[in-house]
Amino acid sequence: IKEQGDDGVFVSAFDHGGAGGGYENTWGTGKLYFGAMKVKNIRIHNRPAYNSEVHATRDMGVGELNNCYEDAELADTIMVVGANPLETQTNYFLNHWIPNLRGTSTEKKNKELPGEPHEPVRVIIVDPRRTVTVNACEVEAGKERVLHLAINSGTDLALFNALVTHIADQGWTDKDFIAASTNGFDKALAANRTTLEQAAEITGLTVDQIKQAAAWIAEPKDGKRRRTMFAYEKGLIWGNDNYRTNGSLVNLALATGNIGRPGGGCVRLGGHQEGYSRPSDAHVGRPAAYVDRLLIEGKGGVHHIWGCDHYKTTLNAHQFKRRYKERTDMVKDAMSSVPYGDR
Repeated sequence: IKEQGDDGVFVSAFDHGGAGGGYENTWGTGKLYFGAMKVKNIRIHNRPAYNSEVHATRDMGVGELNNCYEDAELADTIMVVGANPLETQTNYFLNHWIPNLRGTSTEKKNKELPGEPHEPVRVIIVDPRRTVTVNACEVEAGKERVLHLAINSGTDLALFNALVTHIADQGWTDKDFIAASTNGFDKALAANRTTLEQAAEITGLTVDQIKQAAAWIAEPKDGKRRRTMFAYEKGLIWGNDNYRTNGSLVNLALATGNIGRPGGGCVRLGGHQEGYSRPSDAHVGRPAAYVDRLLIEGKGGVHHIWGCDHYKTTLNAHQFKRRYKERTDMVKDAMSSVPYGDR
């Protein structure tokens, strides 16, 4: 770094898991990389750079972690997309979702949210597969309070746009919130307008299923707005149209006024603990540079690999291996040419 600047050292690190904990579980590693060494170019085991997985929600001014666990106890409806929280967020699900599913959080709702009717939560699960979460919700809440939308894979965008369209057409949007906290709603609605019939054809759902989902999300309860929490994970994040799909779900939350509201939120569920120091976007760039591409182009002087197999996790496997071997062979040949050289 002293000789070549910020672009002199590249890092490939495993992010989490295993006996070593991983980068996101070892705070000292981040302080070393970004505080002391000022490392700029780093990728973790499942991404081309140390970049956000949800740029769209951040670009819309909504951080991806914007509610608390207690909101799952206060919600009228929880819509979960591409996630299986009983398996991947077990403590959260058992301690905060289950009380609402069983109706045992009603006393808390009445105390913290007076002046509106409260029932056990309704759950909408968007997932092509029937998961253990679907089954658990049906057992705890009753099948009549659980809607499993087994969409065709990769059709979330059409579903979300149809839901926003129908909710707006029914007059169920939060007009005060939209006026005070957003801009461009009418343009967004016009650009993304999708009919129920169009969405049904694309997603494989029925028109009635989509209508029911919209009503559970936004139909007023005795004149009061419903409190809906939107939760998502890798099934949405790692889709082929990540940016637009993520943004369309945030549109749905904004249109119904469920950002910054008890019982609401539009949030990632996550799946592992985190305790790390990370660099700012101003330092690494936004989006962050694609580390493999920089290495292929001959950039950087040192490549530090920590706890991951870079060859197996790169998207440019063949090209990367060929170019990487060329570069490392140069170093090995230089070392071998020195009398008594030892690699």
